[in-house]
Amino acid sequence: MNEPDEGTLHEICWEVLLNNRGKPVGWLALEVARAVARCCLGHDVRPLGAARFDRSRQDEDGNHRAEPPTRSDRLAVLLERGRRRKHRHVASGVSTGGFMNILAVFAHPDDETLGCGATLARCADAGARVVVVVFTDGIGARASSDPEGWSAAAARNRNFLAALKVLHLDSGGGFGAFSDQQLDRESSLRLVRTVEGYVGYHKPDVIYTHHVGDLNADHRAVAQAVLTATRPAVSTVLAVYACEIPSSTEWAFGGTPFVPNVFVDVTETIDRKIEAMCCYTNEMGSALHPRSPEKLRALAAWRGATIGAAYAEAFVSLREVRR
Repeated sequence: MNEPDEGTLHEICWEVLLNNRGKPVGWLALEVARAVARCCLGHDVRPLGAARFDRSRQDEDGNHRAEPPTRSDRLAVLLERGRRRKHRHVASGVSTGGFMNILAVFAHPDDETLGCGATLARCADAGARVVVVVFTDGIGARASSDPEGWSAAAARNRNFLAALKVLHLDSGGGFGAFSDQQLDRESSLRLVRTVEGYVGYHKPDVIYTHHVGDLNADHRAVAQAVLTATRPAVSTVLAVYACEIPSSTEWAFGGTPFVPNVFVDVTETIDRKIEAMCCYTNEMGSALHPRSPEKLRALAAWRGATIGAAYAEAFVSLREVRR
């Protein structure tokens, strides 16, 4: 069968593009390839390797030498790439809730792992861009026992970066910008402006942060700052989710209870959450402590039982906008 000329290819491509405006890039690539194969080739396009092998011929020494790929071969590659992109787009939307630009805002390094490490890892694996920012170094309240003053913070920063590497997350900065266990004494305006700066720079679709009723005062200050900075009238953030931090959320007796209404199946990433938390050697508790590997896994198993999964992480949807 004759190869289609470039003019015919251009006409078909433009027709497909005009009829599918607004569709994802992967979808367009797939439809273009299908239209060209159907209208011009009249048969299913085979993979590139098979097409090149069929046209191989022997040289004088008896060795097989493949001919250069034709336009049909290039269409085969386009078809396969389009199929993969379409599949990746759909899979990513399912795994990330449709959000592909995610910002996690927390008070201390280790909160991101304790609260939603497995969920963030799942989103990153699905192709989302996940950035984590923390307000403090997490050791200020214990700095008096450090004669150098900086060594504990430097070690905590190394732990933080190691945990992010395990979870495949990016650091958005902020480490040590505020004093640990002092956020409730900071100007609320300064905290809000800080969150607004992160939101303006990273432009997230969704934010994960603390529960407003946590026992830890730093957690409550950050949660309130996030809610203020992302109020619908001034922010383009579509959703804000609060997570639970073991040894803080459940210990706020008599306060605002954590009643989750969003659950994420993290069966595939719970092991990496535990591994990442083990990077914080000074924050892990004994076997009976809420931050021990055993109890972190038990909490994930309990949340998973709520939705019929092996493991899950739970969240409170503080705000969600659908456009």
